[in-house]
Amino acid sequence: MDTLLGDMIRSAQNSGCSMFFVTSSLVSLYNGRENRRNSWENAIQDEAFQRELQGQKERYEDLKEAEERTFRLWIRRKQREFIRGEAARKLELELLKTELQMFFKDWPLKIAIEAMNEKRVRLSGQTKAAPMHVVIGKHNIGSAKDALSRSYPMLVDEVKVALGRLGMMETNIYRFKDITTVSGGPALANIFAMMSCMPTIVILPSFDERMGLFSISVGCWNQDALFPMQRKIFTIDLDGMRLNADNEYKSRKVDEIAHAYVTIASVLNDTYSLLEEGVSPSYPAYARENAIALNYPYLSDFARKEYRSLLDNAKFVGDLCGATDYKFIDRALLRSIDNLY
Repeated sequence: MDTLLGDMIRSAQNSGCSMFFVTSSLVSLYNGRENRRNSWENAIQDEAFQRELQGQKERYEDLKEAEERTFRLWIRRKQREFIRGEAARKLELELLKTELQMFFKDWPLKIAIEAMNEKRVRLSGQTKAAPMHVVIGKHNIGSAKDALSRSYPMLVDEVKVALGRLGMMETNIYRFKDITTVSGGPALANIFAMMSCMPTIVILPSFDERMGLFSISVGCWNQDALFPMQRKIFTIDLDGMRLNADNEYKSRKVDEIAHAYVTIASVLNDTYSLLEEGVSPSYPAYARENAIALNYPYLSDFARKEYRSLLDNAKFVGDLCGATDYKFIDRALLRSIDNLY
């Protein structure tokens, strides 16, 4: 039976070609086909090798990133332990010096300095995140008897109860003495000297009766801070003469100031607790119950601004603080911002 190969051989012979030439041509044809097949298989194997190499590289990068995060966390814990230890040793030595007598004399808080020192020593040995402490200052020094000063104890109690309902420890909320010799910056310096290893929010009001302005500044720090951050938060219009003569006006303004204090303490505690322990913000519930966005829009704006600032830097802050899922920060803050409206 005729075949294509037979036809090729007869055609080659009829043309005068030798059998050797025909055989060589067939071998070359076969080898060419084999070489092409081998090249194709090698190309496939090379592509598979590249994929495996890329996979190994990605796994190595993931492992490297996890190791670097673990190392940063370890460094952070060690730094925290060292700073607390150094702060504790430094203060224990300084307590022996006579120069601190002035510090003791001007201690502004109602809690005794010995009791505060005992609490500080207990907290300085902790490696986990310490709870937030809140100090509510007075707007004056001495024993002024204006209407706002007389309302101070009641105002602090109101703030303490509200913060307690939001999950903060009422025993960690402090007031100034009835008669103080310092306020503002000097009071903040005294408080920081004793409470530097305790995460703290210090609310420092001041009242310019001539201008009719009640200003609220805040000093705050976490347990690793080397110095406090301080800035002015709000300015509230306040008529001093009307405050003394109109009880309804006084009640309304004292209530507004209390809401302002709760907002500051709760929002700053929310951001601290979210970063340190992954606890969702609690202030939005208070804002809804008290119609803060409707009655005091500037307080709602402050809360949104603080949450938004953290949200805009969620990945960076999450990595810095060792958050395993920084997107949780996104979700928690987005819900909180939405709930403020």
